[in-house]
Amino acid sequence: MGGAYSGESGEEHLRAEGGGREWIVRSAAAAMPASCWGAYRRVAVVEVTPGARPAILSPRARGVVEIRATWERRHVGRRASGRCAYLRAVREACDLAERLAAEAGGAS
Repeated sequence: MGGAYSGESGEEHLRAEGGGREWIVRSAAAAMPASCWGAYRRVAVVEVTPGARPAILSPRARGVVEIRATWERRHVGRRASGRCAYLRAVREACDLAERLAAEAGGAS
């Protein structure tokens, strides 16, 4: 997997740049109680220093400037139809990251 990181089993979905700033869309496993069946993930749009690859979704992670938005506890569906809450959250996060990059690129 090209975008996979070590630690917290996270994935990078998109890296958008604009105006000397950089945003990534990243997902990680969500903490759920043992009574919940199924897979749940969290998705975040993170502003990072250029070239940084944070290992975890935390404002204290190395290279993280700010976590702009999060989608917590999204269910990962079994089918590849793209209608599960997790994939919808990833699409929304990618749109937000691209919009932030376009706004920053126009502001410079």
